[in-house]
Amino acid sequence: MRLEDVTAQLRPRGSWEAVDLGFALTRRHFPLLLASWSLTVVPLWALLLLASRWIPMGWVLLTIWWLKPVYDRVPLFVLSRSLFGATPKLREVLHAWPGMLVRRLPWLLVARAPWWIAGPAFSWARPLLLPAIDLEGQRGNFWKARRGVLLRQAGGTSLSLLMLCGLYETILVFALLTLGSQLAADPLGAFELGDTFMEAVFRHGQMSPWLEWCLIGGYLAAMTLVELFYVGGGFGLYLNSRTTLEGWDVELAFRRLARRLGKAAAILAALLIPLCSAHAGETKPTAKPAVQLSPEGRAIHDVLAHEDFKVHERETSDWVPDGSEPTPGFKALGWFESLGNVLFYAVITGLCVLVAWLIWKNREFFRRGDRPGKAAPSGPRTLMGMDVAPDSLPADIAAAARARWDAGDTRGALSLLYRGALSWLIHSAHAPVRDGDTEGDCLRHAGVIAEEVRREYFAVLTGQWITVAYAERAPGVREVERLLGSWPFAEEKM
Repeated sequence: MRLEDVTAQLRPRGSWEAVDLGFALTRRHFPLLLASWSLTVVPLWALLLLASRWIPMGWVLLTIWWLKPVYDRVPLFVLSRSLFGATPKLREVLHAWPGMLVRRLPWLLVARAPWWIAGPAFSWARPLLLPAIDLEGQRGNFWKARRGVLLRQAGGTSLSLLMLCGLYETILVFALLTLGSQLAADPLGAFELGDTFMEAVFRHGQMSPWLEWCLIGGYLAAMTLVELFYVGGGFGLYLNSRTTLEGWDVELAFRRLARRLGKAAAILAALLIPLCSAHAGETKPTAKPAVQLSPEGRAIHDVLAHEDFKVHERETSDWVPDGSEPTPGFKALGWFESLGNVLFYAVITGLCVLVAWLIWKNREFFRRGDRPGKAAPSGPRTLMGMDVAPDSLPADIAAAARARWDAGDTRGALSLLYRGALSWLIHSAHAPVRDGDTEGDCLRHAGVIAEEVRREYFAVLTGQWITVAYAERAPGVREVERLLGSWPFAEEKM
């Protein structure tokens, strides 16, 4: 690394200005970064996703997320070399990729965990601290010292950068997922998409394959776009910290000044050497002649003679007890230390008890459905402007709906089926439906239905009813015939 070859202006910056410098470096080399990521990280993802045939997909996605420090080495490799004028080619990145995979891999995986014992601060300040590991090669106590210096300089900004990039990544995932769902043959709205996702994640529901792969693809695409800038922003913070702490800008200024003065000194020496050789035999100096300085030399001499460049020395002495005199307050200090330990553990114990009490008090929130034997809620009589009371519905709902369908009243037929399903959900399944609930809320409450046939029927019926009621689009004849012919709530008396 030579500072003379740096391709960016190094000077002390504010923290967010340093992050912007890292973003600018990422934008400058974005095609190379994206190509390097595609040739190194994406094949590794393909192998991990292939393992989902034998391993649950949740564990595969957790592994992909956990290996983020390994992926970050690819953009760091490109940015660090490009900064000093040695932009790597794709074959150089591929040649270095195996080393990135295995170098200190166990330590990285353990330090990735968000706990304070194994890897303090590395899990939330990764792009700031990773250059100290990969570029400086810090280990042991030297690594701890360097880590402390970097965190004091830019640790807070690094944590803020993590939260912002995590927010952008989440928004981008759901934006891509919504776009994919709208391009599908049977599009879902934002609320239905969210309900389906929550059902699959938190209620062990079944997610359709296209939705699952849209979610995975959106997550990996969002990670690719955000992680490149996240690493670039952290690298900018790292450069700013070293520039501020080590005076890289001052060193560069002195080196440029030395190059200019070196040329002038060479010309002056070429002129003085012949004169010195011509007068060497004529006069024998009796005293040491005074050195004539050039204007540049006099300027340097005046700068170095300033008070700021003088070395100041000061002698200090510290008193070290030899044991001959008593040390007052030692017992009191030990007593306060013991009291502090007791208070610390008391606070920790109190917090644990408080968390356990909150979990116990809100235990119903973590349960799926209602407990057996629990009293059925009374439920609303009208819902979304429709009368869902059992006495307002005919005895044979399917037959009445078919009569309306045969008469050409598609909306009335689906409305009757949907009202009957809602009434069964409220009064037979005892779902906690409230007056202000929407179709999406009722679909979420349908998770209490134990029978998969009824649960799927309710989901399909809800989708068809939304299409008719809000989109004002008539469903297909086959779909309505299927709903009329497979009415699953006839065995319960309404």
